[in-house]
Amino acid sequence: MRPTFRGNFRNKLDAKGRVSIPADFRKTLLANDDARSDDNARLLVVYGKHVRGHLACYSARSAAEFEARIAILPDGNAIKNFYRRNFSGMSREYVVDDTGRLVLTAEMREKAGLEGEALFLGTNDTFEIWNPDAWTAATEDEDAAVLAMLEGGADPLSLLSAELAKLAPEG
Repeated sequence: MRPTFRGNFRNKLDAKGRVSIPADFRKTLLANDDARSDDNARLLVVYGKHVRGHLACYSARSAAEFEARIAILPDGNAIKNFYRRNFSGMSREYVVDDTGRLVLTAEMREKAGLEGEALFLGTNDTFEIWNPDAWTAATEDEDAAVLAMLEGGADPLSLLSAELAKLAPEG
């Protein structure tokens, strides 16, 4: 099984933007970085326009996979240009320091509304860094709408099965 980012963690963020990446996430970053030369993990932190209210963090492998998806689009394509500007142009590659920390820029902290504490949320191939209060506000309505689809206490996996069935080829 490919190592993925799971769970959520809250860590202190100091006035200079230093924050510790959860140990579980550092292990996943290392496992998804074939080019590393030491025990310090690499990651890409993205804060472009398509990232709303948080920072999106990619392992070396997941960043390369996403960039490959962008690269196959023809030059001059508006979507390709958008992702070049907002994924590549509005991101920063980091090497996690020996203490497991990274320093988020002032622009990143402002974009995500980070001050005092950061919520790290595993999202399988990536993880997100949120202001804890903003995460709660941003997800409440969407979660309530999905839960409302569960008639009579139905199994939540039934929703996933229904969505996957829509993707299956006919015949």
